Amino acid sequence: MRLTDVARASLAELQGDYLNWLLHKEQVPWPQRSPEAQSVFSLRLDRPAYGEDVLHDAGVHILEQQRKFAPWLRSEDDVVVANALLILIGRVINMLNHQMESQGEKFQEEGGFREQLSVIRQEVMAKREQAPACPECGAAMRKRKAKSGKNVGQEFWGCSKFPACSGVRSL
Repeated sequence: MRLTDVARASLAELQGDYLNWLLHKEQVPWPQRSPEAQSVFSLRLDRPAYGEDVLHDAGVHILEQQRKFAPWLRSEDDVVVANALLILIGRVINMLNHQMESQGEKFQEEGGFREQLSVIRQEVMAKREQAPACPECGAAMRKRKAKSGKNVGQEFWGCSKFPACSGVRSL
């Protein structure tokens, strides 16, 4: 998520630079509903179809997509190029915002990379110990030591999904 956010912030900064450049030239960005803006907005990228030679196929795909925007990006008029880039950068920022939203939802459901590694490690350790299944959720259990209460210092089986599940068994 951090890398996606860095990419989004860098693009937002670039977008600001193009806006400032236009303003310095005493120009304003195209209105969203203008024919010029709508013609750039209306173009969609094709889904890539990679075969066995991914590097070659990716290069071919990228060049095909660039050609779609050539009328604006190769224009002799710098204001046209800047406006087209503002629209394209805005589209990418929007895509990254959706990506971050999706990553956030996935993080809430599955946890982050470290949490996922911890779960895997706990499951492997539980299998090595021939741990029983949790009576509440069926996940593997692992040996734990009571840190407080009347059983402090005593070992017991605790659910590997703790704190989401608090299933226990005595040893």
